[in-house]
Amino acid sequence: MSKPELVIAMLVCGLIAASLAVWYDLARRILAGHGLLAYEPRRGVPWTLVDVFVLGLIWPLGDLIAVRISGGRGLLAEDELSTSLVAALTAVHLLWVALAIAYLVIRVGVSAADLGCDAGHLRADLRLGFLGFLAAVLPVYGIQWLVSQWFEPSEHPLVKLIKDQPNVGLLALASFSAVVVAPVSEELLFRVVLQGWLERRVRLLRRRGFRLAGWLPGLPILVSAAFFAAMHQGYDRIALFVLAIFLGYLYQRTHRIFPSIVLHGCVNAVAVLQLWLGEV
Repeated sequence: MSKPELVIAMLVCGLIAASLAVWYDLARRILAGHGLLAYEPRRGVPWTLVDVFVLGLIWPLGDLIAVRISGGRGLLAEDELSTSLVAALTAVHLLWVALAIAYLVIRVGVSAADLGCDAGHLRADLRLGFLGFLAAVLPVYGIQWLVSQWFEPSEHPLVKLIKDQPNVGLLALASFSAVVVAPVSEELLFRVVLQGWLERRVRLLRRRGFRLAGWLPGLPILVSAAFFAAMHQGYDRIALFVLAIFLGYLYQRTHRIFPSIVLHGCVNAVAVLQLWLGEV
């Protein structure tokens, strides 16, 4: 076993042990009659379905623009990933975050709280996001492993690109894109914008006396998770759907974006670490 393989094996064992410890603590809380995570209510988000549609539409349009400016000729799914395309997508997704916030401020006058930003809880959110990541390790990676036993595992285009063109600059760019840009932009779109609006609709139905089944309040989490998984490619969608349920649950209980960003970033950081170890 090579040194990188040994490090990865140790990392896997450590994550499994930590995940078991977290689930043991969660089981104790459930058996003791305590909830998993306290619910922190807030006012419904001020944006509408039209705003969700507009921001959701800008995302793929931005991806197509990134393909064009990087020299691609077709749809993103049909193009060979290149270093220029990775850079363009990173820039476009950062731009989308800025445009989305500006749009919501101008359109409906959103506050920092509406966007799930609360610096006063930052330290607690970092801890909560990391614990959420450890809790997600067993189900998410376990499902991913099971799926890989039935289907031929799909190689992410970025992984293929780094294997074909290994260099520190590309690895650094991919790391920044995966660990910072993707979690921030995707959590803003799928959890804050989409799930936030869906939760608002559920609240309105309740106020109007509509009798909801006990599971219906969890529908916003499932719907946002389905859209999140559908955005990705290959059989990894199954594991990513489960991951998104963890992300959605954290947002639904806290209505803050930072715990979900931390969890999402940790998952991507594990993949990035494997890339670095494979190239050092």
